[in-house]
Amino acid sequence: MTNKNKKHRFFPVIYATVIGILAFIAVINVFKHTFQMTATHSLLISSLVALIFYISAYILAYISNQIKYLVAKHCLSADDLAKITGLKSDYFPIHNNKLSLIVAKRKWLAILCKLREYDEKKGGRSKID
Repeated sequence: MTNKNKKHRFFPVIYATVIGILAFIAVINVFKHTFQMTATHSLLISSLVALIFYISAYILAYISNQIKYLVAKHCLSADDLAKITGLKSDYFPIHNNKLSLIVAKRKWLAILCKLREYDEKKGGRSKID
């Protein structure tokens, strides 16, 4: 496995961990100082909030990586992505052969599903982590 693949593979974990830690710190401070809750309750609530933030950040980073992987695999242009997804090509700027996802995050899963369908039609299912 090359160094670049390792970076892309661990990015969702590192990104989600940072988001989870920041959420934990913010929530524990708010609940402990603003609402003057006990330490036990503050820890419990902030842990649950941090877990929710971790999961959502991990899923978004994973979807982003998969979209970028499939675009690079098939060498798709912004116009190709617009045809596949049914969105405007302005939503898919590609600079230095890297896709910038400026589409609303709520649409990323639908884009990933359409790209996976395209991948299955084009060359079969390859190894996608």
